[in-house]
Amino acid sequence: MNWVGDVPPQNPTPGAITFDDLGIGTNRLEGDRSIGALVIKNESGRHTFDLGGHALSVNGNITINPDQGGHTSQVMFLNGVVRIGNESNRRNVVIGSGEASYYTAFLSFSTGCVLETCINTLTVGGGDGGRGNLDLRGCTVSQGVFDVTDILMGTAGNGARYDRPCEIRLDESTSITEMKVRRNLDISAHEHNTCRIGNPSNDWKMPTNASLTVGSQIQRGRIRVGYGYWNGDGKIGSACGGVFTAVLTDFLLGRASPSRCNSRAIVDFASMSNCHIDVSGSVFVGYSESFSSSDGNACTRLSLPPGDASAGDLIVGLPIGTNVLVLNGTLFTVTNRMIVGQSGRVTNFVAGAASGINLAGCASLSVSNGGVISILFVSPQTGGCGPYWGLRWDGDHRAELDALVGEGKLLLDKGPIWNAPVVFCSRGATYVGYPPRGGTVFVVK
Repeated sequence: MNWVGDVPPQNPTPGAITFDDLGIGTNRLEGDRSIGALVIKNESGRHTFDLGGHALSVNGNITINPDQGGHTSQVMFLNGVVRIGNESNRRNVVIGSGEASYYTAFLSFSTGCVLETCINTLTVGGGDGGRGNLDLRGCTVSQGVFDVTDILMGTAGNGARYDRPCEIRLDESTSITEMKVRRNLDISAHEHNTCRIGNPSNDWKMPTNASLTVGSQIQRGRIRVGYGYWNGDGKIGSACGGVFTAVLTDFLLGRASPSRCNSRAIVDFASMSNCHIDVSGSVFVGYSESFSSSDGNACTRLSLPPGDASAGDLIVGLPIGTNVLVLNGTLFTVTNRMIVGQSGRVTNFVAGAASGINLAGCASLSVSNGGVISILFVSPQTGGCGPYWGLRWDGDHRAELDALVGEGKLLLDKGPIWNAPVVFCSRGATYVGYPPRGGTVFVVK
C-alpha cells in the first residue's frame, strides 16, 4: 500500500484512512488489516486496491468524493475480502454527495472480491449534486445477502443540475441471493436524477433468482421510486426467479407536483417466482398531492408476480400520464379504498386460480373517466370447484360493478374459455368471473 512515508498505521487502527491523488494506481494489501473510516477523494484517476487474498475490515464510514465538487473519485477492490461494519456496529457508505456542483463517485467491488455488508445507510448520489455508482459485477456477496438498513438514491436535487445518474449495478456475474433492505428503499428520492438498480445490459433487471426484501414485521419500511419533486426517474426489475417480500408503511411510485413534474417509476417483478407484500398505508402508482388534472405527467408501472399483497389504499393514475398496475396471479387485498384515476389502468391476468383485486366489504371502489380495470382469463380453472374470479368484493356490489362494465371501465376478457365471465353473488360476496360449480348464485346480466 502507498502509506505516507512508507510507514503503515498500527493494525488495527481506529483512525480514518484517506486516499487522495497521491498514489493513484494499484495498491496491494500486505496482510489482513482493520481500519476506522475510509475516505476516497482523488480528483482524477482511480485507486485500485488489490487485496492479495487478504481481508480489509472497515469499522467506520466509507465516503467516496465527499467534498470534491466538479471532480470524479473512483475506487475498485479486487481479490480479497472487504468487511463493512458488523451487526452491532453498522456503518454508512456515501458514494458521491455534495451541494455546490456535481460530485461524482464510483465504488466497485469486482473480480475475486468477497463483500461482507452490515451497512446502515447506503447513499448513492446525495445532496443537490451527488452522482454515484456502486458496481457489484463480478463480486461475491458473503452468504449471498447484501444487508443494508436504508438505500437512498438521488436524495436531493437542484433545478440547475439535471444530469444525475445514480446506479447500483449487478449482473449474472454477481454472486447474490438476496438484497435485504431492513427499512427504506428510495430509488430517485428527489429531483432531476436517473436512478437504477440491476443489470445495465439487461434493462436494469436483478440477477436470476435474486430476491428483494424490504422492511419486516419488527420494523416496517417504505419504498419510493421516482418520487422526486421535479422529474424523478427510478427503475428496478427482475430477470427470473426470486421472491419480493415487503412489509411497509407506504409504497409510492411516481410523484407529481402542480404543473411541474414529469416523473417516471418502473418496478417490474413480473418474472419473480412469488411476492408477499404487506402495506399498512397506501400503494400509489402515479401520485399527486392535490389529485388535480393540472398536475404534471407521471409514467409509472408496477408489475407483480403470483403471490399476495395487501394495502389500506390502492390508488392508480391520479395525475395525467400513463400509470399501470399489472397483476400476474397476484391476490391484492384492499381494506379502505381503491381509486383508478383518469390515467390509470389495472390489468389482471388470471391463470388457473382465482386472483386479482380483493376488496373488503367496507372498502370503496371508484374509476374515473379514462381509467380502466381489465381482467383477462388466460386459462380455465385448474382444480377446485369454487368461484373462479379476477375481482372479489365482500357484500352485494353487483349494481356498482355492473355499472362499471356498462361504462367500459371494467373490461372482461374470457380468453380461451368458451363462455364469458359475469358479475355474480355467492357466499356473501360479489365476484367477477365464473360461478362455482353447483350451489346457488345470483348473476347480473
